Amino acid sequence: MEEIIGIILNNWTGLKMCIEHGMGGSSNLVAEKVSCMIKIIIEKLNCAKVSWENISDLLEEFMDVEFNTILEDGSPDEVAQIVCELFYLWKEGNQDELNAKINIMTVKTPLQQEYRVLPTPQNVNVSVLRVTDTAGNSYTVENTSDDGWTEVKHRR
Repeated sequence: MEEIIGIILNNWTGLKMCIEHGMGGSSNLVAEKVSCMIKIIIEKLNCAKVSWENISDLLEEFMDVEFNTILEDGSPDEVAQIVCELFYLWKEGNQDELNAKINIMTVKTPLQQEYRVLPTPQNVNVSVLRVTDTAGNSYTVENTSDDGWTEVKHRR
């Protein structure tokens, strides 16, 4: 079901625009938020009396809190209705109709495949370069790839 919800989210223009305009933060942060959103949707779907309105409210709140975006275009309702429809098809085992609905969608790749959390490097790659300026001063330049900062140390 995670993959199906990911495909639906990847077809949601409002969410995609937020991500493309940096509203979700870094690629890693977007990956975490997308994963969290999918898990919350699945948890909500597994409740006994869930409606598309519940899912829509969840989507609106998530977009507001995590992507600093208030959607006034009605798209959370549309996305929620599709999520519920495909969830019930999946739950009933109606694979043919489920596949037909997914094949109608423009994008067939789950959003979580586009944004994945990159593993934290265990061995930080450090390169050291010794530089001498025109005045004869010597410097050691260390470039560490873990945070993108370059440290320059003065040597005499």
